[in-house]
Amino acid sequence: MEFQNARILILSGEDPWLVPNVTRALDKAGLEFTHLQVASFSHERGKAFQIFSKFHPIDLLKVAFDVLKNRSLKRPKTISKTEVDYTLISKYDYVFLINYPYRIKLNEFPRSLFNCHPSLLPKYKGLMPIKRMFDDEEFSAMGASIHLVDAEIDTGEVIWTHKIKANSIYQAYFLSYSSFSSGIMEIVASDIRPRH
Repeated sequence: MEFQNARILILSGEDPWLVPNVTRALDKAGLEFTHLQVASFSHERGKAFQIFSKFHPIDLLKVAFDVLKNRSLKRPKTISKTEVDYTLISKYDYVFLINYPYRIKLNEFPRSLFNCHPSLLPKYKGLMPIKRMFDDEEFSAMGASIHLVDAEIDTGEVIWTHKIKANSIYQAYFLSYSSFSSGIMEIVASDIRPRH
């Protein structure tokens, strides 16, 4: 794939499990990018506990193995959420939010700002969509979406989707997040940013 020398930013929370799987795949494909993570561990602890309480013990071991494997990767620079502003975002041709735990508040939303969301939007907008799907036993929205970021939560124009089938909550998280690397590469290679 040709990536047209695009300046790409991956912006995430402090996620030692899912986001490194995405960045590893992007790196392996030859996509050059900057990865910044926003300090979020204390903010995310409760959410992580709710999610992991739904996992089978064997799946928790798989997560632990993935986290250990990911420790060999280059660690992204950690920044404060107050550093995420229009000036930072405008330095890049593409900004992809992956497991980003905060709402971005801007006066103007550039058409280069995308969110990677683990459901087939518009279903299951907001926090913990996979956990909510399993709680509801509703799996029709199982998948991944990449959409433009706007002033609301998960309401921007959907640019890319990928449906998945999963037999466990672990598998749903792993497959939906793993698919984001394909979506990011497709968006960048095709330069399919909307130009309205």
